[in-house]
Amino acid sequence: MFQRHVALSDKLYKLLAICFVICIPVIIVSATVLIAFNTDSVYTRGFEKYSISQKTGISSSELLNISKDLQKYFNNDKELLDTKAVIYGQNKDLFNKREIHHMRDVKSLVKGTYWIFITALVYICLFTVARIIAGNIIPRISKLILYGSLSTIGIICLFGLLAILEFEALFLLFHQISFSNDLWQLDPRKDYLVILFPTGFWLDATLLITITAICVAGITSTFSAGMLIYIRLKDTRKQDQISSD
Repeated sequence: MFQRHVALSDKLYKLLAICFVICIPVIIVSATVLIAFNTDSVYTRGFEKYSISQKTGISSSELLNISKDLQKYFNNDKELLDTKAVIYGQNKDLFNKREIHHMRDVKSLVKGTYWIFITALVYICLFTVARIIAGNIIPRISKLILYGSLSTIGIICLFGLLAILEFEALFLLFHQISFSNDLWQLDPRKDYLVILFPTGFWLDATLLITITAICVAGITSTFSAGMLIYIRLKDTRKQDQISSD
């Protein structure tokens, strides 16, 4: 009976540990995505690279205001986006109804990403607290973080390669999976949402997120590997001292 209980506990721990490892790439990727959505330079760099001001007649300062308005919208409780802009000297509504309702769907995805990030982070914290109570936390947690970080690097490298080779197909698949309607199918000749943010903008943002996530995972994997090496060296020295005594 006791052996069965121990075996069940081991299986439960392995399952919880696997969930911990999965949460590492979830946290890293969702965090980098959210940071990108809320960083002015991501928007302004794209506007400059693709000459959006010249194409639209919207000044650079006005484009910055638009990006800030979008960021506020993603983080508030407002259902529909209401953005005005000075275009060729005239103040007018920037987005049409189709674009506005598509942005409502995009906002739902962003909010969902926040919830995914928070849920994964809470799980990591609860698991860590449980390991603290159980004892011997540092080597076990460090090992799981290392596994999760290396998994993140592998997954993101594969995704980044796919993005470079077949971004348009990947971008299309993302929209087909993420949205239950066709509001995302906009006209690049007249719809400002796709004029301001062309496909190249999203490729650049995706590569930026990819590189950032790999760097973060590299830091966490290096730190956790360093902790494991330090603990192993420390244990080896203790054993050597015991043997010499």
